[in-house]
Amino acid sequence: VIVGETEDFAIAADEAHVLLAFTPYYEENFADLADVLGLKPDTVQLIDAADGAPTSPHAIALPNNGGDTQAYFVWRPVQLGHMIALHVAPFAALSLLVLMIALAIPLRAHAGAVAQLAESEARNRRMANHDALTGLPNRAQFDAKLESLLADAVGDPFAVMCIDLDKFKAVNDTHGHNAGDAVLTAVADRFVRCMGDVGLVARVGGDEFIALITKHVDADHLAWLGEALIDTATRPVAFEGLQLRVGCSIGVSIWPRDGRSSVEIVAAADAYLYEAKRAGRGRVTITPSAADMSNAQTAKAA
Repeated sequence: VIVGETEDFAIAADEAHVLLAFTPYYEENFADLADVLGLKPDTVQLIDAADGAPTSPHAIALPNNGGDTQAYFVWRPVQLGHMIALHVAPFAALSLLVLMIALAIPLRAHAGAVAQLAESEARNRRMANHDALTGLPNRAQFDAKLESLLADAVGDPFAVMCIDLDKFKAVNDTHGHNAGDAVLTAVADRFVRCMGDVGLVARVGGDEFIALITKHVDADHLAWLGEALIDTATRPVAFEGLQLRVGCSIGVSIWPRDGRSSVEIVAAADAYLYEAKRAGRGRVTITPSAADMSNAQTAKAA
């Protein structure tokens, strides 16, 4: 029997009666019922039938002793997807984090190995084409550039300068190889700045340098450039409180005047260099001496 909140209920003393034990259900104690059913307290509701039937499909009609409906028990079902998400989300997030960390470690190691390999290859390429001490192009890079110029030559002249430092051996012998290295590094940097964009300077070994001039290739400019290189080489180099001094001598050959092949051009510049040294060092030789020209003509006639 369901008894409404306002209905009087009493048993007269002179009437036959059966005593029943019952628990009235009110809106206030539906929290306990919700807990028994595994629902949240705010998801269940008792609606008086007088207020009309609820529209929710989740409702049970509660008849009065098998008669008319007295009230409706209405509940809001638990959203299983939401509950599953609440329970699964932390585990899924943790699993994803563990997976990301597990993947990140080998990926990072792989990326590091790739970067090291690329760096090693770049270093090897640089070492193959540059002088380890001065950072200048080496003989291999110079030769490749010279051969490229000869292959593409269309009549524009270019020049080769052979450059030897003067008095370098004395610096090396007196103050040691570290002093010699300091001189080579300083002079190489000065040569590059002096050369600018008119050509390429390479170190071919010891105190020997070679340059390839591709702009302003005329005797006057080449003589001026050679003198500028000599001037910058003679400036002192500071080393551990010392002022180290060297100089340089230069021989200059011009294509195609002094030869057609790379061997001929370099050999001519080298010959002019030694002529400059024999003439007293610290000078530029661009044209062969009269004696050399006479010897060359004699050899040609023979």
